[in-house]
Amino acid sequence: LLNIKYVDPTPKYKIPESKPTKLVKEIESPGCRRYMGRIIRNVKVGPSPEWVVKHLESIGQRSINNIVDATNIVMYDCGQPAHVFDLSKIKNLKLKVRNAKNGEKIILLDGKEKTLNETMMVIADDLGNSLDIAGVKGGKYAELTENTTEIILECANFDPVSVRKTAQALNIVTDAKKRFENDLFPECAEYGMLELSALIFEMCPEAQFEDIVDVYPKKQEGRELSFSIDRMSSILGMDVSSGEVEDILK
Repeated sequence: LLNIKYVDPTPKYKIPESKPTKLVKEIESPGCRRYMGRIIRNVKVGPSPEWVVKHLESIGQRSINNIVDATNIVMYDCGQPAHVFDLSKIKNLKLKVRNAKNGEKIILLDGKEKTLNETMMVIADDLGNSLDIAGVKGGKYAELTENTTEIILECANFDPVSVRKTAQALNIVTDAKKRFENDLFPECAEYGMLELSALIFEMCPEAQFEDIVDVYPKKQEGRELSFSIDRMSSILGMDVSSGEVEDILK
């Protein structure tokens, strides 16, 4: 209707050639539908460039640091929540999505302690340390600091009902929770990882990237949407032909 052509931004993303990785990702909980991870070394955590700060301020968000800001830009841009762990705090280069144990405790990024039960999912390392509440909020254990130089990126997809019930039981409201409870499409994780990697490389040009690890047990089928030309014309208050609709959606 506005005659604005869609331009795919992905060809503009610059990411260096990645190296083989020893990172291992495992899914032990049926509530995790896809789990992507990537190690990036030689990063520098610090203030974001001015354009990043202004971009976030324009949507009512404050800048935290360049790496965390990159995850927030990705979430608000394409809808895919992302998280980053300090690699030095992860044991044996192995992450798993599992159900929590009854009575298991975790200290969140805001310093609050939560007690979990076996219906809730967590991201944990190989020694069982809980790193975050899956799809809800990150934990303090593998939080980034100004001394962090190696990180693990996470883009995942979790069952919407599980995320919503966990967040309600723990009285936690986050932007990530809001997106996952609306049944976010698992294919978004791949795009989110691409955009996040490009943003971090732009702000940390000396960074060294390793291959992406992608655990996707059951690929989601594509969704088909139907449109009523008459209803669209009625809502818009103008006649729209099927040809115009096809051109707009291309």
